[in-house]
Amino acid sequence: MASSPFFTNPFGTSVSFTSADTTVAKVISTFGGLGGRLFSLSFVNTSGVAQTMQIYRRVSGTSFLIGEVPVAIGAGVSGAAPAEYVAPAFIPALSNMPALLDGIPFAPADGVWASAKTTIAAGAVHASLVAGNG
Repeated sequence: MASSPFFTNPFGTSVSFTSADTTVAKVISTFGGLGGRLFSLSFVNTSGVAQTMQIYRRVSGTSFLIGEVPVAIGAGVSGAAPAEYVAPAFIPALSNMPALLDGIPFAPADGVWASAKTTIAAGAVHASLVAGNG
């Protein structure tokens, strides 16, 4: 029987970054033994100042910086849109392929990590991810 084109385990996760995290990268999500696809990675800023979040792909214990996303003051708060990393502005290849529909592929056990580029003085930046395994 052919494998299913659908993901067997769609999921979402969220992680908060505060002053206690300094600029150390934190795991947002890892992909299981079948790998998976990243559909959305958005950020909400309640810190009171603009922040820049760095996004990493973690492979076999090594983090590779794949981009940065500016997160405006109040992004995702009081009706404002959150800052979305999975967008052509930050990943230009998305303009030329249906990756937003198909997701960005990740190999088995790879992970999505992020960190604040500078220490967050007060409040937090919250990251939310939507992905699928399988």
